[in-house]
Amino acid sequence: MTIFFKYILKEVIYYTLIFWLIFSVKVSLIKGVLVLEELIDFNPSFNQILKILTLVFFQLLSFTLPLSSFMGILFAMHRFISEREMLAFWSLGFSLKDFIKPLIIFSIFMFFITFLSHFFLLPYAKRQQKLIKIELVKTQATPEIHSKKPFSLGEKYILYVKNSEKKENHWEFKGVFLLDYAYPQKKGFFLSKEGSLFFDKGLLLLSNGSAFFWERDKNLEVLKFDKYFTTIGIHFSRVEKLYFTRGEQTLSELKQELNRLDKNSRSYFRYLTEYYQRFGYSFSVIFLILSAFLLNFYLKTSHKFWVFLVGIIFYLFYYLFYNFFISISETGKLHPFISFLTFYTFLTIFIILKFIFIKKKGFSIL
Repeated sequence: MTIFFKYILKEVIYYTLIFWLIFSVKVSLIKGVLVLEELIDFNPSFNQILKILTLVFFQLLSFTLPLSSFMGILFAMHRFISEREMLAFWSLGFSLKDFIKPLIIFSIFMFFITFLSHFFLLPYAKRQQKLIKIELVKTQATPEIHSKKPFSLGEKYILYVKNSEKKENHWEFKGVFLLDYAYPQKKGFFLSKEGSLFFDKGLLLLSNGSAFFWERDKNLEVLKFDKYFTTIGIHFSRVEKLYFTRGEQTLSELKQELNRLDKNSRSYFRYLTEYYQRFGYSFSVIFLILSAFLLNFYLKTSHKFWVFLVGIIFYLFYYLFYNFFISISETGKLHPFISFLTFYTFLTIFIILKFIFIKKKGFSIL
């Protein structure tokens, strides 16, 4: 490995790491806040919040790595050109081929990292976040009801029990006090020796007790009962609705779902696109690195702000172009394999045309 090879590789890695740190922190915080905003009502613990933020970081690796590689190459090559190092390299006899060699090594390395992050880490991080959400929902669905502490049952009741015991699918109480404030014109409370609470049914059962209600005209109503049922207005059917989507499923689960679905349905093409995307997405980092290298020869500015702006706009167009082909394959208009092949064919033609144009300007590729 020559000194020139090491020097180019060192500069490229340096700028890529800087952008990766910047994008990872900013994007992960934004995404993390949005995820936590959805879960904050479930009262996650500090450890769960920390775990969610870590999982969001790993989830976004497959997005931040190609973007950071692209911007890292763009800024590294821009520094070579703006500081006249590129001109010095040409005068020493180096050509575009000498630059492309370390970039190819770098792109292959980034390809494998991106592949691992998109193929394994992305679905794993999404899946673990869903598991945390399921755990939080289940915890809220069967919350702890402590003895001698008030507990709110929806918007209607406040429960206070002398003794509480958790059973397999319900709670049992001894010495129950239930405050009822559902109606503004009529307030009251219940006293009973025993009680049971079924969260899955949203049902409260009181046994051997009395109820006391008074109205605005100060009339007092007393009711004695052996059994009293009331709905508490809390149902936790959301637990059943939580399932693993195609982006959270493993490859084997995707295969099982594809075998189950109708091959002419839209859902089938969505799952099939996800299946091919696990393999095809990572190739984009190679094309982005080569595009960033060639894009510098078209930039006529020495200001880093404009370089950054052009880079973001270029990457945005690339991202929209990529998602356009994804949407086509998800609707079934193109088979996902043909869609990815067409997309990368267009990118290959684009890069070749840029090479030809640069060669005509006098820079030898050979």
